[in-house]
Amino acid sequence: MSLYDDLGVSKDATPEDIKRAYRKKAAKAHPDRASGSVVLFQKIQAAHDILMDAEARARYDQFGTTDKLPDIKGMAIQQLCGLAVMLVQQLGDVIEYTDLIFKMREAVNNGMKQGQQQLEAHPKAVRSIQLALKRLKRKKKGNDFLKNALEMTLRQTQANRQNLEAQVQLGREMLLLLEDYQYEWSASPDPMAGLQALASGYQIFTTTTR
Repeated sequence: MSLYDDLGVSKDATPEDIKRAYRKKAAKAHPDRASGSVVLFQKIQAAHDILMDAEARARYDQFGTTDKLPDIKGMAIQQLCGLAVMLVQQLGDVIEYTDLIFKMREAVNNGMKQGQQQLEAHPKAVRSIQLALKRLKRKKKGNDFLKNALEMTLRQTQANRQNLEAQVQLGREMLLLLEDYQYEWSASPDPMAGLQALASGYQIFTTTTR
């Protein structure tokens, strides 16, 4: 059972849908009624409070829980391990002539830069949706499917901002962890090997940060 099931609404329910469903369910489950239930009422109340909070709802939709997100240091370690293994596997023999830690820092910095650029563009995307919602009016009563679609897009856009902020924060933690490492590499006798190292590093960056 999900929070949406607790209220009897769909996952794309609007705030108005949630309020309406909450009032109906809460009235039936209220402890003051003969058929009421304290446990059920608290469950309905909790579902309402979470789904009416845009940030909490976005977190619930993404992770299926409102609990605190996993330890960022643990996530950073996991990402760094995966990045190191991928670099070593793709570079092959060229790894002898490549500063692995530099390449890892480069990949993390590039990922953070992309995330930051998207964060800077985020307010404009939100404003455009909010403006459309403000100006969109339905002439007759009924299923306002256009408004519902825009509201769902707004929630998804807000959730995406959280993902981008987490990506940047994770990158900072990864860079801090990399400060404890250095890599002993040799100068390449073949200039083409160095170019291959650069190309391979970039290829891995593009596959691990999208």
